[in-house]
Amino acid sequence: MDAMNDKTFYEILEVNRNANGEVIHAAYRALMSSMKKHPDLGGDPEEAKLINEAYDTLRDPTKRSYYDNRLKSGRARGMATSRVSWVDDDERRRVPRRYSDAVVSLCVGHDHRWFRGKAVDVSMLGMKLQSEKPLRIGQLVAIAGQNTTAHAIHGKVRWARVFHPSIFERVYEFGVEFTEPVEDVDQRLNI
Repeated sequence: MDAMNDKTFYEILEVNRNANGEVIHAAYRALMSSMKKHPDLGGDPEEAKLINEAYDTLRDPTKRSYYDNRLKSGRARGMATSRVSWVDDDERRRVPRRYSDAVVSLCVGHDHRWFRGKAVDVSMLGMKLQSEKPLRIGQLVAIAGQNTTAHAIHGKVRWARVFHPSIFERVYEFGVEFTEPVEDVDQRLNI
């Protein structure tokens, strides 16, 4: 397992650096199912986490470009040992974002039914969220801390996508832009 931590994401997925998205996806599926790296098939959970992180990075063009630049500068080896803070070093952002792993409650439009989600990264202007329920671009959403809806933050879904962290799971990810800047976002969401 320690040897896996020293590999690049390309080495973990056993693909070359010029591999396209289809090759990366096929390599990921082969590792997780055919080669039985998935924990449900007898694989090591820590190794599966590294494979998932490598796949998540290399399948996303923005993350892959960032990763490749770090790899060229010699700062990417060993990145698999801890979560890469994609948002901290990204100068293209209007305001700094920070990584989060907080559970939040979500309500779409005037539905009045709340469901659980996870805040992936947060800023005063918006956040990236994940849930098991799909959302569409343009939908209005309220976001609140896990145990209170009194200080809900309102926003609009700006982008949405689906990905498969494992062969048995589907996760919906979306970006929400707040209707107005929220400087106390951490306190309002209990992050």
